[in-house]
Amino acid sequence: MPVFTGHFYNASTDAFFHFDRFENVIDALSHGQVPSLFNFMYYPTGSYAGVATTAMYPWLGASFFILPRLIIVNPITGLFVGFVILNFITMMNAHALLKQLTNSPWAIWAGVLIYEFNHFHIIDLYSRSAFGESIAYAWFPLVFLGLIRITQKQKSGKYLLAISMGLLLNTHVLSALMAMLVIVGYELIQLATKKISKQQVKDLFISVFLSAIIALYSLINILFMYRTNDFVSPTRILYPVDSGLFFHELLTNDVIDRTTWGYGLPAFLFQLFLTMLLVKNCRTKKWWTWVLIADGIFVVTLNILPWHLLLNSPMSLFQFLSRFYLLIVLFLAIAAAYYFDQKKIQKKLVLILSFFTIVLSMSAISRMHLEYLGVGTNHDRVTAENYVSFLNDRAGFSDYLPADKKTKMQLPVLETQNIQLIKTGKSNDSVHYKMVINTHRIVDLPIVLYQKYKYRILLDGQEVKSQSKSQVSVLAGPGKHIISVQYVGERNTLALLISLLGFMLVLILLWCVREKRNEGENKLFF
Repeated sequence: MPVFTGHFYNASTDAFFHFDRFENVIDALSHGQVPSLFNFMYYPTGSYAGVATTAMYPWLGASFFILPRLIIVNPITGLFVGFVILNFITMMNAHALLKQLTNSPWAIWAGVLIYEFNHFHIIDLYSRSAFGESIAYAWFPLVFLGLIRITQKQKSGKYLLAISMGLLLNTHVLSALMAMLVIVGYELIQLATKKISKQQVKDLFISVFLSAIIALYSLINILFMYRTNDFVSPTRILYPVDSGLFFHELLTNDVIDRTTWGYGLPAFLFQLFLTMLLVKNCRTKKWWTWVLIADGIFVVTLNILPWHLLLNSPMSLFQFLSRFYLLIVLFLAIAAAYYFDQKKIQKKLVLILSFFTIVLSMSAISRMHLEYLGVGTNHDRVTAENYVSFLNDRAGFSDYLPADKKTKMQLPVLETQNIQLIKTGKSNDSVHYKMVINTHRIVDLPIVLYQKYKYRILLDGQEVKSQSKSQVSVLAGPGKHIISVQYVGERNTLALLISLLGFMLVLILLWCVREKRNEGENKLFF
């Protein structure tokens, strides 16, 4: 992979956010423990010990990166293995979806090529290092495959949809929300065209129930935190796609992490080519609808529309409208499979597209990896040697810290002046300090607390209570003191066990009802 040339990884601020949460989980698992809901081991310098990242950002779906690190000591090698597994699964899931639509291996490869090597995916993986989205991206094809099979009354459909939605909820909530919007939109179309059946509705409800079981652990953590605490949520912004920047990135083959990102010149030219065919020849083709929808999403996400009017709406949860390019590239992959399925000279055309796409993608990755580093980029060169020091010292986000109930702004959690404070130890569920103070006083420590969760605070071996509900604040006399804070509350072990068993059960059910594609019924949705 070009992203590991020179034995380093070009890591963004988002990358370190994920590295921190992964390493907290890895530390717990390596000690045979269910991970704590709070990050005591590693957290950004803009955050504090005990931040609720693990509770609020699902980690089960990130096993591609977590499990290799339990075995491989070198973090960069573990990261490399995680990427290999993730990309393999992404292509296999895309292949499974497209094989449902066509038997042509070249047509299937054309769709897989577009889905795997487009710039949107490359940026998510290696430039933004948005691990949650990148993992969710791998499961999106199975959402569509599940819907297809439910529509075709195949028993495996409900289980595929349940697994894919359960994994999305265990990985990235925003991506799961996007998938839900797609499912609702599709079912509304089915209802409007009177194509929906009672069996289809029944299968959808079964899928919802099973996906909720698979995601039970993650859902309980998130919902209980929302119900009991106020905290700093990810920034509510709404960046539409800057049309000028989009075309600049196309022409410069750029995959730099910005507020606007594209999906690459090959995919865009292919979309433009099919759109021109669509305009020239109005006869309905299987690929026609998917290109039209992709075109519609592209136009709607541009900054030519007054998106600022929706800044205070739920749409701001998505932050960047470029996220919806996931749907564009998936629809283009479907269109490609259908289009090349009908072409007699498909091999030559697919080989040209493959060469063009892979060369430009690898070139863009290599250039970003080697050049986009240092001051002003928010990217750093991470090696096996400096990995841990970055986890301890790298600035990051203040997401999920306790917040003021009215303003929703971060509560001030500052190290007290005029004291000596030295961190002497830490684990996935605790942190320990040595401090020296000159007077009898209340000492505020850089450790956050959350209501309705149980902690043990020890001052010189004696259990004490915090004077504040949102941070560790203790009364101490002059002199040297040892203070330890540990989360001792519920880790939702039962919910975790139910989620894992539920996932295994649905996999077994899927295996038992495995079916081949229904010949003659390979039309997707429309």
